[in-house]
Amino acid sequence: MKTCLETTGVTKVFGGLTAVNDVSLTVPENSIASIIGPNGAGKTTLFNCISGYYLPEKGQISFYGEPIQGFQTNLIARLGIARTYQNVRLFGNLSVIENVLIGQEPLLSANWLESTLKTRKAILEEKQAIERGFDLLEYVDLAGRENLLARNLPYGEQRKLEIARALASSPRLLLLDEPTAGMNPSESRDLTNFIRRLRDEIGLTILLIEHDMKVVMEISDQVSVLDYGIKIAEGKPHEIQNNQQVINAYLGVGSAELIGRYQKRKRKIYA
Repeated sequence: MKTCLETTGVTKVFGGLTAVNDVSLTVPENSIASIIGPNGAGKTTLFNCISGYYLPEKGQISFYGEPIQGFQTNLIARLGIARTYQNVRLFGNLSVIENVLIGQEPLLSANWLESTLKTRKAILEEKQAIERGFDLLEYVDLAGRENLLARNLPYGEQRKLEIARALASSPRLLLLDEPTAGMNPSESRDLTNFIRRLRDEIGLTILLIEHDMKVVMEISDQVSVLDYGIKIAEGKPHEIQNNQQVINAYLGVGSAELIGRYQKRKRKIYA
């Protein structure tokens, strides 16, 4: 299977804090991969290195075999990597369709002069962008909302709009930072199914950070676990679920031991 994204020995340091420490991972094309770990484990910092917000001190980041570390964020977007954020970052005072149009900026070729003079090229490009924007809103179930201000959408729909804006740049890799955060179980289930559709219908490769273990275990082809910036485990969801080191990282050694005692006691009671 072709590799979409690969990080090799990536390290990011802030002052005396090593936020990401020698992290290597491989994300196969057309897969859903998850990164999990306690708060402060370095997950979003790794995303920021991949998407060009941070330059790692060490290591290499490759997208379809080509090194991209040190590239500016706009160039990385043009290469085909888009992302969402842990906290929704929409342009709240712009309309829903305007937010999606902004997401198409990496694809546009008309320069500022052509746009100002309303040349034929600029007019055609704008028309195509608007048509594609409406198609994307329909795809994420926001048809009919195009003229609303983004800040007036319900929270779950704001999350969908953020994904639509990311899709507007026609990415091959989509980075989702806690996409179900703040959602109720019904919204979370709907978004989980939608993420599957992105892989199955569009052929996207998806790398997500997620704290909802139910979502992670249901949706992931592979799971990588970070703790204090170090990758401590990687594997299939069921392998991670039963990994003692992962349990210790999330709950603490004492809690893991208590769970083990409880499970043994339960087996005795029902034997």
